[in-house]
Amino acid sequence: MNRYIGRVLDERFVDRQKQPDGKQQKHVIDLALTTYLKEVKGSTGSDSRVDKMDPDFRAGAIANIKTFVFAGHDTTSSTICYCYNYLSKNPAMLAKIRAEHDSIFGPDPASAAQAIKADARLLNRLEYTTAVIKEVLRLQPPASSIRVGEEGYIPRRSCFHRQITDSLFSFFIHDPATGQAIHTKDLMLWPVDVGLHRSPLWGDPHTFRPARFLDPSTNTSAYVPFSKGPRNCIGQELAMIETKVILAMTIRSFEFEAAYAELGSKELKGDGSGYPSDTSGVQEMWGDEAYQIQLGTAKPREGMPCRLRRRKETSN
Repeated sequence: MNRYIGRVLDERFVDRQKQPDGKQQKHVIDLALTTYLKEVKGSTGSDSRVDKMDPDFRAGAIANIKTFVFAGHDTTSSTICYCYNYLSKNPAMLAKIRAEHDSIFGPDPASAAQAIKADARLLNRLEYTTAVIKEVLRLQPPASSIRVGEEGYIPRRSCFHRQITDSLFSFFIHDPATGQAIHTKDLMLWPVDVGLHRSPLWGDPHTFRPARFLDPSTNTSAYVPFSKGPRNCIGQELAMIETKVILAMTIRSFEFEAAYAELGSKELKGDGSGYPSDTSGVQEMWGDEAYQIQLGTAKPREGMPCRLRRRKETSN
């Protein structure tokens, strides 16, 4: 993968040098090269060509592009699996999302791809679908982030308390049970999304209820599936679009059913997937068999074994 991405990066670097005034692209590689070339030319005060790519920049660019390729697809695929799972367990919600797709893309599921290709703005009309995805991300966030606590840093709208000492801003987090103040300087701060998303403040935190995201009175200040602030997920819009597109192209054509009851079967034991088909450990969490495990990013336990059937009620 390093060799492949490196080769593409080198080719784009050469192409941009040949056509420095050409139309700018918004691909991640081009954005990285644009920033790099601006910094190099700015530091030298020269408008001339940059004939050689800095090795440190090249290595860093390859590492970050891999993050886009793997992390983006990995987390999005887990979210899509959970969409199928929750909707299959809630027939009324499944019927509602299918009805929304019928009304926006037409009654034939096979026409959804062409409809989106002809007018991608149709995806913006998927209000209930968006609410479903948001609720899935609330219950099963695939990743989180960390921050560094330090003097002089003022997080906005956070749970941190500010105290002024010796003309410096010092920040503390507080134990909700004892009220004890803990200084954050030199600490790594991890706002755990699972704890925030399943807080009693949601009212029914363990219930799958997409309608909460259609209610303007819902307080979403503790909703952080993509983190918040200047270091939030750079790929969140892409993830939402990908998930909408895949649901639009599949949710009316297939019936999904989780198959955790079959974990001990011959079909799943030693199937080459890398999952152990374990029937002796923890089988449920918060009443859900498909609880998350940490495997790179958070993923459905056992990879979410399932039965998938073509839906008979589709028009084709």
